[in-house]
Amino acid sequence: MDREFLQDLFSAFGPVSLRRMFSGYGVSVDGVNFALVLRGAIYFRTDEHNVARFEDEGVKPFQYAARGKLVTINSYWQLPDRLYDDPEELAEWARASLGAAERAAAVKRSRAARNAAKGTARGPAKSAVTATGRAGTGAEAKPSGRPAKAPAASRPARPPRAGKAASAGKTALVGKDKGKGKGKGKISAATKTPVRPKATRKGGVRTAPAKATKPGSGLPARKSPSGPTRR
Repeated sequence: MDREFLQDLFSAFGPVSLRRMFSGYGVSVDGVNFALVLRGAIYFRTDEHNVARFEDEGVKPFQYAARGKLVTINSYWQLPDRLYDDPEELAEWARASLGAAERAAAVKRSRAARNAAKGTARGPAKSAVTATGRAGTGAEAKPSGRPAKAPAASRPARPPRAGKAASAGKTALVGKDKGKGKGKGKISAATKTPVRPKATRKGGVRTAPAKATKPGSGLPARKSPSGPTRR
């Protein structure tokens, strides 16, 4: 079937658009496809409103083989052969098929609008977090058996442990004692042990520090030799 034949066949129905599709044509009006021309036959769009007349004529829906299986498209049924010679009745069938195609297109648009609305509603619901429960659901949070913790600002500071405080005091006192005069033996008040002074240099000569006396012994500390020591 060529274009001229199809245009003449649908002349009683009105002007139609023919678009190349697979090995044939798609017949449409205002962008709504209502018929297929494939394998030398014409198939009209059907739904529950007009499929009965095709069944009464004893025709079959469109079928094709794919991967060894027969696939049936129940939305397109073959046009009865007798209508090729009756353009007026063919126009009536074509109008019914166009109505079926328009209803299917309206259902498709409505479904797409619902899906778009669901996608828009889910986006903010996932990101919004309510103060009383889960995000976007409004459900109240379940109470737990544990008492609520006080804010960090209102909780009193914990006192340092005894072991840590004593250790900090010892470190501070020892450091303070070491920083005082060189060459003299000092005793740390925290540790009760003598702190050994560091050796000093005078005129390029290293002088050994004097030993401190032990607390409570009453013995004088031994003096180091005044002579220079080997480097």
